[in-house]
Amino acid sequence: MRSSRVTRLGLGGLGCVLLSVCAASPASSQYTPEQFRADCLDGVTKLEERYRHCSGRYRIIETMPRVDWQLIRDVEFAVSGEQWLIICHNLEEWRKGQLHKVHYQQSVRGANSVYSFLLTGRYETRELRLETYEMAEEVASKPSGGGIRDMIAFWLSPIRAPFSLRTLPLPALLRHPTFRVLKLRDGEREGVRVIRADFEVRPGQPFTDPRISWTREPVWGWFEVAPDQEWTVRAFEYTYMAPGHKPEIPLVKARVNGEVLYNIDFEGRPIVIQFKESTSWRDLPPDSMIEMKDIQIEYGPVSEDRFRLSYYGLPEPPGVTWVQERRTPVYVWLLVAAGVLLTLAVFFRWLARRLRRGHSEG
Repeated sequence: MRSSRVTRLGLGGLGCVLLSVCAASPASSQYTPEQFRADCLDGVTKLEERYRHCSGRYRIIETMPRVDWQLIRDVEFAVSGEQWLIICHNLEEWRKGQLHKVHYQQSVRGANSVYSFLLTGRYETRELRLETYEMAEEVASKPSGGGIRDMIAFWLSPIRAPFSLRTLPLPALLRHPTFRVLKLRDGEREGVRVIRADFEVRPGQPFTDPRISWTREPVWGWFEVAPDQEWTVRAFEYTYMAPGHKPEIPLVKARVNGEVLYNIDFEGRPIVIQFKESTSWRDLPPDSMIEMKDIQIEYGPVSEDRFRLSYYGLPEPPGVTWVQERRTPVYVWLLVAAGVLLTLAVFFRWLARRLRRGHSEG
């Protein structure tokens, strides 16, 4: 009798332990690598679509710790699909904790479906000059779609941070045929549950997207996403082989770390408030660090004109013409509205007379 009671107690205790283990099982155990890849791809693709039309401003602080040097800029941006715009305003140069110089010259980088361009000068007064431009068809096969687009992609890092690993868009990375999830782990960051995914990929073999296929070498590392908050990227680290600066050293190992901080907006959705990034070479301490903060984003359509040279008072490249949309003048709409109101007034007046006549005859 006693042994059977002990057995029942033991089985009951074992059941409680199993139940507690099941209840506390990590969320990552619910996913196979294939399921995680599919759900994560669905989440970050929706995020990418949300940020396809937006504009705003932010502040960027670039630090080079080895020489105690900082550059601080105010940046204005606009995105309309694959049309991008970055305006870098006044630049503060700090050395050893002291303001060294203020550069008042501004730069404008823009890209549309036909070409990309770089302007310098005074943006407020439209005293801008064209430094260079790249025709899209001539740089289509180059990494990131050309040097100007590549630089704009860097400046858009904080805006694309919810669905990117620095300048690597996660949707394009997850779709690449060589992408592999090696391991899934659970964690927490800033009080939010995250899943960390270790991965490896060869984004340039085969070439699928200029935004990720800029290297044929392997890229490996990890990233953290928050499934409960729209699969937003929270942190990442990846390593890749970058071109060396000497013939005897053709490739150099580079490691990139990043962290993204969020607030929750009035709709209950996460919005980026800060983005941090550092780059290390040859396993040495970081030689460059970037912090982007005071981020302000407005979602909605952006005028197509802002991505064209003519908007800044400069001629379009030879052979480039744009079909201008014929917009109805405001006064035409006012006349139409007045005509509708007049028609309604006449109708109601006629209706009132008819009703009075009907009552008098009755």
